[in-house]
Amino acid sequence: MSFAVEGMLLLMCTWCSYTDLKERRIPNVWTYTAFLVLLMYRMFDPVFMWGLIPAAVLLGCWFFIPPSLSIGEGDIKLFAVIGLAIGLNQTMAVFFYMGLGWLISKIAYRLVKRRKLNFLPLAPFILIGLVISMILKYMV
Repeated sequence: MSFAVEGMLLLMCTWCSYTDLKERRIPNVWTYTAFLVLLMYRMFDPVFMWGLIPAAVLLGCWFFIPPSLSIGEGDIKLFAVIGLAIGLNQTMAVFFYMGLGWLISKIAYRLVKRRKLNFLPLAPFILIGLVISMILKYMV
């Protein structure tokens, strides 16, 4: 069942990345539906409930850090879905690789264009972090 959940998660994150790049939004219909289905599926497995911690951290950042850091409500909901789907350890890996990719992109843009980047969609970096963490999970 894990391959099915991870496969669907990859498809959903790919679509969310596309819409975040194209329209600067992540559709609620995808995140709410996936969250409710995963919540019912993982309700009695506390290991996966701990996966909601990175989403809670992002929610705290959204409340207390200026909006110029690209954290949106859709990104937070997407991380909640990822946390319920793959658990805390792998979600923290996704969080790390997402942040690393985001930081490298911001620095590279600043060095190449010599100006500050105001908005950078986060969903593609979440997808990159998810793919890297899954590759490392199955390679090790």
